[in-house]
Amino acid sequence: MAEWGDTTLAYVADQDARAIHVVDIDGGQILASTALDGIPSQLILLADGRVVAAMRDRGRLYVFEPGPAPAVELALRCAVPTDSEPQALALTEDGKRLLVTAGWGRSLVAYDTEGLKRQFAVELPREPRAVVVAEDGRRAFVAHAVGGLASIVDLDERTARAVSVSARQDHEIEELRKKLKGELKAGGKALGALQRRRLVKALREVEKDLAKGERDSHRHAGVQSFALAKSTRPAGRVFIPQVLVEAGNWENRSEAYGQVHGQSQIPSVVVIDELAGYPLATSLRVNQQMSYLGSQEDQPEHCILPRAAAIDPKSSSLLVGCFGTDVVIAYDALSPDPVGAEKRRWRVPAGPSGIAVDHFDHRAIVWSQFDRTVSVIPLGGPELEERSGEGQERIRHIELPPDAERALDLSLLLGRALFHGTSDARIARDGRACASCHPDGRDDGLVWATPDGPRRSPMLAGRLVGTAPYAWDGSQANLRAQLASH
Repeated sequence: MAEWGDTTLAYVADQDARAIHVVDIDGGQILASTALDGIPSQLILLADGRVVAAMRDRGRLYVFEPGPAPAVELALRCAVPTDSEPQALALTEDGKRLLVTAGWGRSLVAYDTEGLKRQFAVELPREPRAVVVAEDGRRAFVAHAVGGLASIVDLDERTARAVSVSARQDHEIEELRKKLKGELKAGGKALGALQRRRLVKALREVEKDLAKGERDSHRHAGVQSFALAKSTRPAGRVFIPQVLVEAGNWENRSEAYGQVHGQSQIPSVVVIDELAGYPLATSLRVNQQMSYLGSQEDQPEHCILPRAAAIDPKSSSLLVGCFGTDVVIAYDALSPDPVGAEKRRWRVPAGPSGIAVDHFDHRAIVWSQFDRTVSVIPLGGPELEERSGEGQERIRHIELPPDAERALDLSLLLGRALFHGTSDARIARDGRACASCHPDGRDDGLVWATPDGPRRSPMLAGRLVGTAPYAWDGSQANLRAQLASH
């Protein structure tokens, strides 16, 4: 978002139309569109007004300069090579360094913002997505779509440390306790007072969690970590909306894929203490209320495909955009377990993939990619209460006109909607989506218990056309037969 005089502008990365749009939020109209030769995954504005687009399918950063007025197309100034499949962008607090995560390249790449010269790259685990930078500018936090991990990157040492964001078992908690004790001992007087207090607090929480012994016998792996948000008031927390997955005990054959008598996909929001560098144990506990599997009518619309996140400091709320249910949920950012402290939710058009908070007017600006609509959500008072009792109808929608030259085929649009459909018993009895096991059309990296024995989710992207027969045993001659068999 940006201000041009009295006009609030939203810069939108439209992946379907392969364009960058400049939208007048108050006027409710598109002022300009800049056509691209690839798919923009994310945009970021530099301090001098330049706009950087991460071009996912080009392996490039496109650097644009705004025109003399918002209604003028952006001018491309340069294209900077980066690692394969740039996904997300972040700036350090001083604005002098730009960080880029590369999904297929499995890396975090740093550039200086003045000349966009590459400074260094740090290798990461697979499928890195969103990135935020710590207040001190010395560390970056990276979410991963699969693997049950988050990466903490030391920007001075240029090294990365992976921390688990999966629900923990006793031996894992004991290992973490030893690690925290070791850091306290090794740090000695070199540790700052605040950092020492944070580490001691994390250690006490881990020991308390270990004493309770209230964990499930099976591990719940963290997946679907596409988004990140960093608290500002109070500072010091990094939030990762995700899903805890119970893939079942694959040493035995099961009656279904994964959990038989409960939810296989349980919403979760991991809270990482920024200074200590570890998740709060309370945020990794399985919410038992959400794991209940009742009748389809009893099922709430859980957020099992989180794709966007932002912080509203005025209400101390974490806003999360959810595919499938197509809602924006506000969680209490002060809670040690935000997913269990939902404040309210708003219905939005399909595919909410981006959220920005307009702090001056206290409203959320949401980009819904599937319906190509910008929604303006008034956030109400400090506790997000509705004003005048008007509720949902107070949301304004700015629909982008169709682009005849770049419009997606109707069959692709319908297929995408089905692929991300949740809470539909025709797709899965527990409400999971195709995208639950195949984020971005890839794989979740998990081995599932199935009636046929252990099976690992296969990657779908680029592997369907001309690869029949389908199914684990090759029993289906075509995709129609394969889908009908489920």
